[in-house]
Amino acid sequence: YEMWEKAREVYRICVEKVVKDDAVDRVAALEAVGRLSESLKDFAGANAVYTEALGLVDENHWLHKQLIIKVLHNSEQLGQGPAFVGRLAKTASERAQSLAALRDLALAQEKTGDTPKALAALEQAHALAPADVPVIADLILLWSRSTGPGTAAKRAELYKKLIGTMPENFEAYVGLADMYIEMQQPEQAREALRTLEKSASKSPLKYLVMARAYRKFGMKQSARQAFERTLRDDPQNIDAAMELCDFCLQSGDDESVKRAIGIRDGLIAVARLDETGYLRLMQIFLDRSRSNEALETIGHGAANVFPQSFILRQALADLHYSRKEFQKAIQQYVFALSRACAYGVVGKPT
Repeated sequence: YEMWEKAREVYRICVEKVVKDDAVDRVAALEAVGRLSESLKDFAGANAVYTEALGLVDENHWLHKQLIIKVLHNSEQLGQGPAFVGRLAKTASERAQSLAALRDLALAQEKTGDTPKALAALEQAHALAPADVPVIADLILLWSRSTGPGTAAKRAELYKKLIGTMPENFEAYVGLADMYIEMQQPEQAREALRTLEKSASKSPLKYLVMARAYRKFGMKQSARQAFERTLRDDPQNIDAAMELCDFCLQSGDDESVKRAIGIRDGLIAVARLDETGYLRLMQIFLDRSRSNEALETIGHGAANVFPQSFILRQALADLHYSRKEFQKAIQQYVFALSRACAYGVVGKPT
């Protein structure tokens, strides 16, 4: 009912009387107080509880970063953004061996647009802990937002360090290949992908990452083989099945189209698709100008699997409409409307 002040009072009672020393619940309640304080434009009050929450969250936890951003945002609303960044810089200086303090400082500097200083703080953190994966990842991300010569080479070196530290990070090999392409070094890019292929891991995810990379770089035969390998090793991988289906449709030859339809029929036969899955599969065929197959797909889901779903009925109606099959579209829209009303939904069907 948007009674923000009353809600905040109740959450404060919860913090003081109910959760007490339970750190997890206390942080959740403090966050709620902070959000309500922001709704009331009480940015100082929000910062007070966010700061308390920061003291309860491990410095390496993802929530710590989120809370730093919240405090920075509210400090800026109060005209105190530079002062907050200054305090973080002072903490980082006093705790010279603290990765967390340097990462907090870099995050705040990045959010305020001071990329060079953010990079300097992260490079200092990287020097302290060369094998720290979050620091390397943060550096890669920050260098990707930098402009000027040498940024691709810098990121390539970081990707190499990430691979050396964490060989099972399959995306890092692809990132390294991307950097070589950006630097117009295609043979080195292929070598990066070969290194991934030869790596010891037998994880199906490795082959899916390879397939996506090969597809992106136009290596069609290798992409097809990697997609097929993923499905052979992990038959339950719906993402791999969907992507291989799309890849085969894009190829366009009769054998590939037949394979795509076979994949679709396999997904339907084993009843592994939810409503979103049917919508996604329909869209794959539509995007490749296969309207008939799209209609078969969504029609089966709407009629045989989720007969009460107004979402699938509406999608089926939209597809009939796009095909200028207006009478069929009307029938499905009416059915979708009846289901939507039954579930109390007001929206497009109406």
